[in-house]
Amino acid sequence: MNTQAITAPKGKTTIAAAVVAVLAIIAWLSFYSIGPGERGVLMTWGKIVPGVIMPGAHFKMPFVQTVAKFDIRVQKYQNLEAAASKDLQDVHTNVAVNFHLDAKKVDALYKKVGNIADVETKLLQPVVSNSLKAVVAEFNAERLVEHRDDVRKGVDAAIRQEMAPYPVEIDAVNLTNFQFSGDYARAIEAKQVAQQKALQAQYDLQKAKTDAQQQVVQAQAHAQATLITAKADAQALEMKRKAVTPDLILLNAVSKWDGKLPATLVTNGKMLPVFDTSRKVAGTADR
Repeated sequence: MNTQAITAPKGKTTIAAAVVAVLAIIAWLSFYSIGPGERGVLMTWGKIVPGVIMPGAHFKMPFVQTVAKFDIRVQKYQNLEAAASKDLQDVHTNVAVNFHLDAKKVDALYKKVGNIADVETKLLQPVVSNSLKAVVAEFNAERLVEHRDDVRKGVDAAIRQEMAPYPVEIDAVNLTNFQFSGDYARAIEAKQVAQQKALQAQYDLQKAKTDAQQQVVQAQAHAQATLITAKADAQALEMKRKAVTPDLILLNAVSKWDGKLPATLVTNGKMLPVFDTSRKVAGTADR
């Protein structure tokens, strides 16, 4: 049996398989794709090729060219930052920044700053920290809590101004919480409780004054009504007194006379003579 004749074809087959595998690897390394929410930057021997690679399938020279991909969708940078207030109180707050990259300028961003991790560490981290420190230093610690939205707006404006030279768009800035030292936090809480108690006391005092005023008004109204009633009764009594004439008294007595002589009228338990006909007649006879 000729072993050389058998070995030769096997060796050629192995080489051919290796060549095919290498070509497959080269072909696989030659193609790449950019997703719909991405942009790419092509580099030849590490040097950036001007221009932005759009979404889709693309070709590159393996081992010579590489591609850096950038997510252009909205992303969030978040970090717990420390600052000092105007009255030198230590303040910690969680700053969250929503941002996205300028899709048309990712090549310039990559050349100037680097990849997305570099954008966060080299740009956003120092800008956010410095902006927060600058704004917080304008407020006393107590006012930071009372004017949280003003502080947020100030930090937002400062970050946007610092990031303006770079192709990074700031969408929103949020401050989720203010944290102070334990002693200062307890002091603020105690002051707020005292203020609430003072407000309650002021409300109670005002309510007492209002109730007293209402009682005075009611008493005055009652006294006025009583005076009006008394005046009306006095006027009615006066009108009755004026209306009682001697003729009316006589007419009233005659209406109550029982026809006996001498005629008398009982008033207040006393017998009063009204007229004595017999006397008048006797007198007339005598005359």
